[in-house]
Amino acid sequence: MRILRGLASYPPDLRPCVTALGAFDGIHLGHALLITTAVERVSREELGIAVERTALLGAYDHLYEDNFSGRPGVSTHYVVLAYRCRLANGALIKPDEQHSILKWWRPEEIVASAEVHENTKRYFPGGKIESD
Repeated sequence: MRILRGLASYPPDLRPCVTALGAFDGIHLGHALLITTAVERVSREELGIAVERTALLGAYDHLYEDNFSGRPGVSTHYVVLAYRCRLANGALIKPDEQHSILKWWRPEEIVASAEVHENTKRYFPGGKIESD
């Protein structure tokens, strides 16, 4: 198994986003449709391919002491829903203007690399994907 990691080349304030407030007790039909639509849009518009969302890996907090604007005392908090997706054989992924680098990794390479932020490494406890 390999993982595609993209390094974003623009600040968070320029990204489209969705915020949901409330207790997370599972994915309701409306939320599932929103997530499916987002996965389809990102894969189509940012990667130029179609993917099949196959399994939720988990929800992960990304906490940073700084922020995109450099304002003192303002931190950043992202919540990432990570999914395992299946690509068609031979699918060609090209970088877009939002990513300066796209690279395929194996889970154990991600965990061992100094290039990868600790927040991203948390997706792969023990250097593997939980459902492997």
